[in-house]
Amino acid sequence: MLDSTHDSIITIAPPGGAPTWSEADGHMVTPTADPVYDGPATIRPGSETDGATERQAGEEQVSVAVYEVALPHATVGIAAGQVVTVTDSPDDRLVGSTLTVLHVEGGDRHATRLVRATLNG
Repeated sequence: MLDSTHDSIITIAPPGGAPTWSEADGHMVTPTADPVYDGPATIRPGSETDGATERQAGEEQVSVAVYEVALPHATVGIAAGQVVTVTDSPDDRLVGSTLTVLHVEGGDRHATRLVRATLNG
C-alpha cells in the first residue's frame, strides 16, 4: 500500500542462500528468507559520492549503480547484506529487480530512514 510520501513497493529480506544463475532473469538471483519489511519506499539513483563506481569483473569493466531507498523512519530490522526486491515502482525498469543493502542511516527528513543499496544483475 502506497502512502503520500513513497511511490514504490518493496520487500527486504535476509539472503536465504547462495546466489544462483537464473536463465529466466538472465542474471544471478539471491534467494531470500522471510521478509523483515514489506511496504512503501522511494527509490532514487544515488550520486557518485554514494559509491557508484566502475569495477573490474574478470576481464570486463562493469558499472556498480548505487540507489537510495527511503523507508518510513520507524522501519527497523534492516541490515547490510539484506536483499531489496522491487515489486512496484513508477520506474518500470526497477520492477522485479533486486538490490543488496550496503548501509542504513537516518534520513534528511525525520520521517525517513535511508538505505543505500547496489542493483543486482
